[in-house]
Amino acid sequence: MAENMVTLRSKDNKEFRVKQSTAAQSKLLKSLIDLGCCTDQQTIPIFEVSSHVLQSLIEYCEKHAELSPSHNTDELLKDWDTNFMKTMTEKEDMEFIGYLLIAANYLEVKGLLNLIADDGG
Repeated sequence: MAENMVTLRSKDNKEFRVKQSTAAQSKLLKSLIDLGCCTDQQTIPIFEVSSHVLQSLIEYCEKHAELSPSHNTDELLKDWDTNFMKTMTEKEDMEFIGYLLIAANYLEVKGLLNLIADDGG
């Protein structure tokens, strides 16, 4: 059986279809899912986050949703997180990292928030 999907819409009106497990990496979105506010027919507006930033946040959440249920993934996630931040700091400017930090805080993605803060973002 296929996992339920959620549609997120950025402040610049770009839509992203993601698995509920990906969206649930955000404490805010998980609360909406748990309350039954997220169905396949509904779009969740993320008014405070641009599509460019939301895309990177989704990338982080997808990997963590994919690996979280597995056993012995701490080292894999740690390596992936290190590479994710290295890539972000190489291809993006500090302003983007700041917006990613704000988005992680707004959507309550604690792991990403801590990762950026620990990296000095």
